[in-house]
Amino acid sequence: MMHHHQQNKPNSFCAVIMNGLNTHHLKIPTKFLNYLDKKLMRNAILIGPCGGKWQVSIIKRENGVYMDHGWSKFLQENLVKHEDFLVFTYDGNNNHFKVQIFCKNGCEAPKPKKSRPTTSCPQISPENERS
Repeated sequence: MMHHHQQNKPNSFCAVIMNGLNTHHLKIPTKFLNYLDKKLMRNAILIGPCGGKWQVSIIKRENGVYMDHGWSKFLQENLVKHEDFLVFTYDGNNNHFKVQIFCKNGCEAPKPKKSRPTTSCPQISPENERS
């Protein structure tokens, strides 16, 4: 018989981004917090689809625990849109969350075209692509 003890400890959660509702902060699901073994971190690192890293603060409020400072910057620099679907996979060793971004049509979102110093994502320019 297989033991399913891993199911009690999910290492990922998802969120649908809704303008004004979770664009300034994101509530971490309460059940997912149980996976963190009560070691509530003050900061987490989000790793975007391009491999860039963003630090977000983790804030505890009366009604839950939120990703706060740095969250809206992550959304902006990864061109996350209203109704995009994000999947967060937690790496318990170093408070890193790998984030996958999907459009509302269910397809993975295209990676940002503009590269910024913190989010450098190698892009092939159209001129080089044709050669």
